[in-house]
Amino acid sequence: MKSLRIMILAFIADMQMSYASNSTQNQSCSCTENMPVCGVRGGGAAALLKIAGGSIAIKHEFPWQAALLDKKKKLLCGAVVIRQEWVASASHCLQGYKPHEITVVAGEHHLLKDEGEDIMCW
Repeated sequence: MKSLRIMILAFIADMQMSYASNSTQNQSCSCTENMPVCGVRGGGAAALLKIAGGSIAIKHEFPWQAALLDKKKKLLCGAVVIRQEWVASASHCLQGYKPHEITVVAGEHHLLKDEGEDIMCW
């Protein structure tokens, strides 16, 4: 089984906290045919539009964006996919949680709707 190493970057003023751990992949997700390129903004020509004021992003416009969910699938924080097996987030998001209590979802456009397009989830 693949393992996901969650790297948490501490963005607190005194930089006193950092965190790294392993968690086992517990869910299989199907991939779309056109996998996004890491670090390359998606959305085609429509991505040239400037989004401001909390507008909904174009589907797959930010393919590096991920979500950290607890056991009840409640959103804890956002994260950024660094490599296929690495994500980065703020350390305060995971305080009080054990690695097996967190699910990482990447590639989902709307967390409240099952669109069947998850690229990765652990």
